[in-house]
Amino acid sequence: MTLIKLIIVSNEQLIATIIASFIIIISSIIGIILNIYFLLKTTHQRNKFVRFFLIALFSIAAVFFYNQFTVNYSFYRNNTFVVGKVLDFCKTDRNEEGVYFEYHFNNQLFRNCNVIFPFPKDSVKIGKTYQVRVNKLHPEDGRIILN
Repeated sequence: MTLIKLIIVSNEQLIATIIASFIIIISSIIGIILNIYFLLKTTHQRNKFVRFFLIALFSIAAVFFYNQFTVNYSFYRNNTFVVGKVLDFCKTDRNEEGVYFEYHFNNQLFRNCNVIFPFPKDSVKIGKTYQVRVNKLHPEDGRIILN
């Protein structure tokens, strides 16, 4: 399963995604428990297939959002800022307009491609330096802060 990495940088964005992910995880767990309860409670049900489908759907949602939650929480708790330099423009994994940049962390060079949105492409200059927020535990996860 490939996770879609959202380019979330500011503390406010990270906190909002952490809270939203947590709410969805709790809701999914409650949905799983309730569907299992109602599946086991009655012996004759017309909608057993629907209950199994909902259990599977809630399970997939819980796993996906748990992964998002852990990545964003780790990024929120274990980050630092370094200087990065824009090298070129690129296409992200989702075929969106992005900016290709490099940064140094712990004497290692990392390169990344992040989405430009919501900034217009002509506002980003190749060769210009910007701050990059880096996850200290996963330094390959650098996110450029365009302004």
